Amino acid sequence: MKKTLSLILAGLIAMSFAACGGDNEESKAESKPANESVVSTPADDSSAVEESSVAEESSKEDESNKVTDPLKLLEDIWGAYEEDEKFAISGGDSNSPVMDKPGSFSLEDGDVFDNVLGYPKANLDSIDSAASMQFMMNANSFTVGAYHLKDGADTAALTKAIRDSIQGRQWMCGFPDKLIVVVIDECIISGFGKEDMINPFLNHITELYSSANVAYDEPIE
Repeated sequence: MKKTLSLILAGLIAMSFAACGGDNEESKAESKPANESVVSTPADDSSAVEESSVAEESSKEDESNKVTDPLKLLEDIWGAYEEDEKFAISGGDSNSPVMDKPGSFSLEDGDVFDNVLGYPKANLDSIDSAASMQFMMNANSFTVGAYHLKDGADTAALTKAIRDSIQGRQWMCGFPDKLIVVVIDECIISGFGKEDMINPFLNHITELYSSANVAYDEPIE
């Protein structure tokens, strides 16, 4: 009987220890701080890369859309005229004249360049190409020139020099009403003539080119 009671008591004690041990492990599991390391995921930079790519593409597009060819510039402006707006024009210089469209103008003879277009020959070293178009019946009614600027050219000084040259001319065979000088990216356009011919030309420039900066638009004194 005693042996039986001893066995029962030993079993109860063993069960008690087992229960305490389970409680301790469970308690330890509950009180133990989380040991899992938090892995920080790098921020998703795909949007930043995409924005950078878009900006680069936009910059390339802006560069490719810059106006750099004076002849094409005048051709595009003349091409924007409606048929009922157009009038008889010639382009280019005496060595390579063209009819009914703008033409390239040689920089070789500074005096001719100055006399025909009103561009000061003293500033020829600021440009590397040019084009022109004129009213065939009377050049003083409508004459425009377009010029491509060399790198480093002083645009503000050049536009003023062109303006002063046209204002200081001695006019024969008709007196023009107004002059314009417009900067478009890497090119400058100057013109003089009658208001009813110069104004539509200027309107087409500003309609076609958002980058156009009208430096001078004034009456000829």
